[in-house]
Amino acid sequence: MFHRQSGGTRRAGFTLIELLVVIAIIAILAAILFPVFAKAREKARQNSCINNQRQIGIAVQMYVQDHDETFMRDPGTHAWSSLLREYNEPTIYDCPTKTGKGSNTAPEYGFNAFLFGKALGDVTTPSIMFLTADLAKVAADGNFTVNSNLATAVDARHNKGTVVSCADGHVAYEAQATDGTSMGVTLLQRGYDFFVGEVLATHTGELSQYATHTAWGGDMRAPTSRWIGCGTLAMPTGTYRATASDPAPSIMVECDMTWQANVYQALHYGGAWIVSLYEDGSLDLNGGTTTAYNLDEFVPPAASFTPSVVVGGMMRQSTKTTKWQVSAQLNAGSRTVVGTSAVPYQQLVGVNWTLEKWPSQKMKLVIINGKDFYLTVSGARQTGLIGTLDISPITTRSQIGFYTGANGSAGARMSVSNLVISRID
Repeated sequence: MFHRQSGGTRRAGFTLIELLVVIAIIAILAAILFPVFAKAREKARQNSCINNQRQIGIAVQMYVQDHDETFMRDPGTHAWSSLLREYNEPTIYDCPTKTGKGSNTAPEYGFNAFLFGKALGDVTTPSIMFLTADLAKVAADGNFTVNSNLATAVDARHNKGTVVSCADGHVAYEAQATDGTSMGVTLLQRGYDFFVGEVLATHTGELSQYATHTAWGGDMRAPTSRWIGCGTLAMPTGTYRATASDPAPSIMVECDMTWQANVYQALHYGGAWIVSLYEDGSLDLNGGTTTAYNLDEFVPPAASFTPSVVVGGMMRQSTKTTKWQVSAQLNAGSRTVVGTSAVPYQQLVGVNWTLEKWPSQKMKLVIINGKDFYLTVSGARQTGLIGTLDISPITTRSQIGFYTGANGSAGARMSVSNLVISRID
């Protein structure tokens, strides 16, 4: 007699669906955790870079102390770090994020070339004076420095940011701007200083003028006297070419500017302020076309212009935007834009037809060798731009002027103070 074995059947393993579910869960966890692990690993490398650049900063300070309080001279085709071989060992020039092997003859960190040969006492802003940063591959040649290649030389290789050291010895991490602005320009916009100049002239008094208009309309280029000059000064010797055979100068112009306007006028039309370099005192901003002068076409008319370099700022309260632009007119027919930067601006709360003062802004314009432009504007908002244009043909002119303008049936006042003009060797 046969007997049936009691009890259920034993399960042999997972079904295909169960296996796929487990694999999917593992894949999801991996997708979540792997980027976290990668960021954590990069954070550790970033910390290593911070330590490296801190040690490099100490080596630079030791060099300066041993050489009459003066930074290294330009080593030409040799790496800047080769001058520090007696103060540290070569492995600190190797960034762990890079695949190469940095050393004191081929560093993976770039030095501020504008500090070469400068006295430590000439650095008036050591806490923000750029010393070193992660060097991009495109700049890893010659003497491995950050110079006029600022827009491309600084590498955002640490979680979309860079490690930067300053002349006072401190080291920081700076994330790249989310709008895709290059790392070098991001540092410029965040207030890092790159330049040391020899002050040639200062003007401590205030240059100001009140511009008033009676013609109603929203056009600052209409043929009416909407632009008023606030003053013209002679640029000091050394900041312009005395003869056409002289080399193009490297200069730095700094000043504080305030702008006042009727709230209704500013809200609906906007206003502008201009600093004009390398002019001859005959600049005429009025006239030109009848196209509305707005934030998207901040290019002064060329028809009646004499050659000049113009740094212009324009505020339009209705869009809560301030736009800065550098342009130059090299001939009678056209004006070329060097660069433009727009930033959000807090809208003022005021009563229509009352004269309100906008927050003071500090402008710094640097022109290297008559062609490389660096503009920073700080105050209520920080902005900056970098551009290149050869203006050497007009650098024999020796005047600097200041202008203000406003739209509509209202007025505006521009005030300029603390003007400093320096030469950069």
